[in-house]
Amino acid sequence: MAAEKYPSRRKARKHAVEVVYAALVRDDDPVVLFGATASEAGWRDHPWHPFAQELVIGVADHDHELDA
Repeated sequence: MAAEKYPSRRKARKHAVEVVYAALVRDDDPVVLFGATASEAGWRDHPWHPFAQELVIGVADHDHELDA
């Protein structure tokens, strides 16, 4: 079996959705909130961190299109 580029994608998606939702509720920048949360929770040490970060950045970059 080929090695995954991003191990534990399910966990990455879960955390990305949580951060994006929290940022929406708080009227905060999701990328900034993700960075702070990742530092506080120790997410940077997990193999799924880069994929979760990529998801949050993607949502932030396309928020107007997604809202439509």
